[in-house]
Formats: sequence, structure tokens, C-alpha cells
Amino acid sequence: MFCLKCGYKIPSGAAFCPNCGAKVQAEEPVHPTTVPSGAAAKTDPTPPASDTADQTETVPPVSETSAQHETMPPSDTAVPPVIPQPVPDNPQPLGNPLAALVGKHTEYYLAEFKKIDAVQKPRFNWAAFLLGPMMCFYRRSGELFKKYFLFIYVALAVSSLILMVGMSSFNGPAAAIGAVLALIACVWGLVNTIRFGRNFNRDYYAHCKQQLAKPASERKGGTSIKNIVLFLLALTGVEIVLSVVGSLLAMLMLSAMLNTAWEDDGSYSEDTYVESSSYADTSTHDSEAIYEPGSSEILRARWDEFLESSGENEILYLEADNDCDGLLEAFAVTAGDYDADMGLYFDAKIYFINSNGKMTSVCDTALDGSPLYGYPTDTLLSPDDGDGFFIWNLATGTSNYSLVWGVKDDRVYETNISGQYCNVSLADGPGFAAYQLDYSKGYRDYVDYRLNYDSSMHSFMAIPDNAAYPAGEGPLA
Repeated sequence: MFCLKCGYKIPSGAAFCPNCGAKVQAEEPVHPTTVPSGAAAKTDPTPPASDTADQTETVPPVSETSAQHETMPPSDTAVPPVIPQPVPDNPQPLGNPLAALVGKHTEYYLAEFKKIDAVQKPRFNWAAFLLGPMMCFYRRSGELFKKYFLFIYVALAVSSLILMVGMSSFNGPAAAIGAVLALIACVWGLVNTIRFGRNFNRDYYAHCKQQLAKPASERKGGTSIKNIVLFLLALTGVEIVLSVVGSLLAMLMLSAMLNTAWEDDGSYSEDTYVESSSYADTSTHDSEAIYEPGSSEILRARWDEFLESSGENEILYLEADNDCDGLLEAFAVTAGDYDADMGLYFDAKIYFINSNGKMTSVCDTALDGSPLYGYPTDTLLSPDDGDGFFIWNLATGTSNYSLVWGVKDDRVYETNISGQYCNVSLADGPGFAAYQLDYSKGYRDYVDYRLNYDSSMHSFMAIPDNAAYPAGEGPLA
């Protein structure tokens, strides 16, 4: 039997043509007939009996060869001869909506879909593994990109931005964090790419079924090279934007670091030079309006400017060359209230002013986090006739814990004895004298210490010493 549409020989029992997909139509059989001679010319239905026998002839039966010739399709000179094609293993009719939705490589995917329906394990899709996210856009399945790759691309973008800023601004911790995040994102991406290749046939089948549930006009099927190109263009655009943003952030951070280093180095600061008629007559003494770094004038001018703008009340202001660099620094204290009977200040704040006039807030809370209270030592103390230290005493009734700050390279720092010892003061001999409370014997006792200062390490070493305090001083005096 041959196809009436394309002429291809149809296997026995086939419902559709394996070459063009047309539905097979059954052919009507041809039977031999007796045709009266000259019947078309006879008009009289009752001819004479004598003439009937002479005028009627019997048509011989059609031979088997003639019958086969009649069943062949009519020859059409306009249609070229069709070359027989091999019959596919799993021919699909053109009307199959799932085959139309898949498009290219229909036989492969329909065979995989049958395995999935039969609860069998589908094959690993190497195209999905090698193409990765591009396979999602090629097969018009954007939800698979969101499932497997979107978060990874976001993590890579963030880590790249952090790494770029860290490296451009010479920020080691930021660069290290960005590198670690990028490494984690890459490993995660490799794992998800393997999972994508393993699960693609199953996930793509679920995608196709979702599309089939939509109206035919809303279905997105087949393949698209255009989607891959758009994806690559979008990826390139994101990389360009990240590069620009990262470069701008790096420039801002690097500029801020250079400005900070410039100010800390003392080469220049906006507060280094004070030009105001309040401090000097610039009309006649222009050179006197420029205060030298480390001078008493620049420190006091900066402090007076702060008091005027903040409205705080000064209770102490101390200047000295605390770090022995030939330049003056200052410690200053304000307070909100004063108890004359107890001799204590409340809501106190301690400030440090470096040799360039840059002011820093040192402390405004006690050890328990409450507002700062107590009283200051009214002078800067030097345990080795060199470095000077500022001391604030927290009066707690039975003890006066001392907070101690020093200066190193024109910067303030809190010492290792701060808040550990009580009533820190100059010792009888080198170092500081201090005490701690001792309740190990069942009652309150006092242990005296000598705090020896190491100027090379900028730290103190505590040694028990009953003779540390000068005569007439100490907790039992």
C-alpha cells in the first residue's frame, strides 16, 4: 500500500505515513463487470429479442496484473519521485502537541519522557551540563535558571565587587572576604551544574507539561538561539556595571585612606591652621595667625572652639608632651553635674587633642556602661620621667578604680592597667603605686602593687610591693 499524499510505501497495519505523517485511507476494491456493448447509444429499454443476443457481449474478467496496476496511485508528472526514507523507531504524528513543544531532538526527549512516566531513571543530559545556564534560555525554560543558577550569579557578583574594592583600595580583609566568597560561589556553581545535567530531562518534562496546560497561544516551546545571545549580552552589561561601580567605590575608599593617613601623619589637617580674628590680628600680623603644630595656641584654640559649639562645661584642661616627641598634646574633661560633698563629677566626658588640633572622644561611660562619674587626677603623671598619663578615678565607696590613658605616636590609647587597680598614683620610687581588694581571707584586705612601666612596649608590669606608696599614702593611710 502507498501513501496517497507522498507516494511512500506504507508498512502493513500502519495508521499514519512514516514519511509525511498523513493518515492512511483505505482503498476500495475493484471488481469485474459486464458492460453491454453500445449501451450508451441505446435509448429503448425493450429492444427486440432477436436483436439482443446479437448486440450484447460479455467483458472478460480483469486480470490480476491489471488489478494491481489500477491500485497504484495515479502518476503525476509534477511531483518528483520520492526517495524512500528509513522508518524511525518511534514515529510521532505531526499532531502531537508535546513533540511540537519540544522542537529539535524530539525523538530523544520523547523517549526520555516515556522513561520518566514509567518511573525509570532518565539519562544524564551532557548538553545541559556543558551549556549550563545557556541551556535554560535555549530551551525557553527561565524558571530552571532561577532554580539552579540565579543565586550563584548574585553571589559571584557580590563577591567580585568586594574583591575588586578590597584589592583596588589595598584593603586586605575586604579582599580576603571577597576571595573566599568567590571560591564558595564557584564550588557551589560546579555542584549545581552537575545537578542540572542530572535532573534536566525530568525538570524539562515538568516544564513542558506546564506549558501544555496553557492555551496554545501562550505556550513557549521549541528552541531559541536569540535567548542565548540576549543572556550573554545581559551578562556582559552586568559585568561592565560592576566594574564601574567597583572602580568608583575603590577610588572613594582609597581617597579616604590617603586623607586619613595624611592627617594622622601630621603633614596637613584642616585644624592645623586657625585663621580667625578671635585669636590674632591678621591685618597686621598675618604670620601670627598660623599656629605651629604642637603649640599651646593650636590646642587651646581647638578646645575653645569645641566648648563654644557644644555648650559643655569644662572642669579640667591639661597640656603636656605625653609621648616625648617634642610636640604638646592635651587631655580635657567636661561634666554635667558636681557633688561638692562627695567631690564627684557626674555625666563626665574625657577628650584628647593631638598636636595638630584634632580632637577625639576618649570616654563617657563607667565600667558598667553607666554615664561616667568620679574625679580626675589634676595633673598628668609620668612614672619614668618620660611618657605622661591621664588618670580618672571611679569612686565606688570601698574602692576607687582608676582608668588610665597614655599617648603613643600622637594617638591616645588605654593602658593595660586601666580599670584593674585602685587609686593609681606616683609610687615611692619608679613606676606607679596602686592596690587591689582581697577577700580571700574572709574579710576585706588591701594588696599594694608597684606598676613598673616599659616605655618600649608601652605597658605596665604589676609587682606586689607593700612599700610602693609613699609614707602617709595608700588605702590604709
